[in-house]
Amino acid sequence: MKYHAVRSDLIQLIEMVKLPLFYPEAFADVPKGVLFYGPPGNGKTMTARSLAARCSTPTQPVSFILVNASELMTKWLGDSEKAVRDIFHRAKESQPAIIFFDEIDAIAPCRSARQDQVHNSMVGTLLACMDGLKSRGQVIVIGATNRVENIDPALLRPGRFDRKLEFLPPDRHARLKIIETATKAWSGALDADIKTKMAQSTAGFSGADVKVRAPHPLWDIHRPLRAGSIERPLNHLFSHAYRLSASRRA
Repeated sequence: MKYHAVRSDLIQLIEMVKLPLFYPEAFADVPKGVLFYGPPGNGKTMTARSLAARCSTPTQPVSFILVNASELMTKWLGDSEKAVRDIFHRAKESQPAIIFFDEIDAIAPCRSARQDQVHNSMVGTLLACMDGLKSRGQVIVIGATNRVENIDPALLRPGRFDRKLEFLPPDRHARLKIIETATKAWSGALDADIKTKMAQSTAGFSGADVKVRAPHPLWDIHRPLRAGSIERPLNHLFSHAYRLSASRRA
C-alpha cells in the first residue's frame, strides 16, 4: 500500500471495526486481526492510532492498547506468556478495544526445532488468545512487522490476521504533501519549485525520514538554492540521508 493510499484503506478498516460495535447482530463472523507490514517509518503505528480515534464516538470511546512486542520477552518461562494473557484480559475489560502489537515478529516468529522454548510458547499463547476472542468485533488485534515472512504461518491463517495491508514508502505526490506540512510553519516560505525538488530528491525515503529532515539543518538548503547553487548541496545531502535510511532498513 502506498503512503497516499492509507486513507482509503483506513476507511475500510473503520467500517470493519466500527460497524460491528453498532450492529453486532448483523456480524456473526467478524475479522479478529489485521496485519500491517512493510519498511519502518511508513505510517503503521500512526494508522493504528488513527483507526482507534476515528472509530471512537463521544459516548463510546475505543481503547487503544499499544504493545512493544520486543519488550514482552523475558528469559523466564511463563512471564512473557502471562503478559500477553493480561493484555487480552485488559482489552476485554475495556472493550471496545484495539490491541496494537508493534514488532509482532519478536513474539511470534516462525516456530522450528531450533527456536527456543520461550518463543514457541509465546506463539502458542498468542494463537490461543486470538482464538479465544468471542466478542464479535469488540476487540481487534493489529500486528505490525517490517518482514511478514518472519511471522509464524499459523497467525496468518483465516480467523486470526484475516486482513493484511502493506505499507510502502511514499510516492512523489505524498512526499510533497509531507514536505508542505512539515514546512508550513516556517517563517520564510519555501518556493514551490524548491519543495518540488525536495520531493523528487527523496525518492525511496520512508515517510518518517522525509518528515524528520524538514525541521533540521539538512533542509536549510533552501538558502543556497535561492542563491542559484542548487544541484551540488542538494545531491550531496540527500545521497547521504538516503544511505543512512538504507542502512537502517538493512
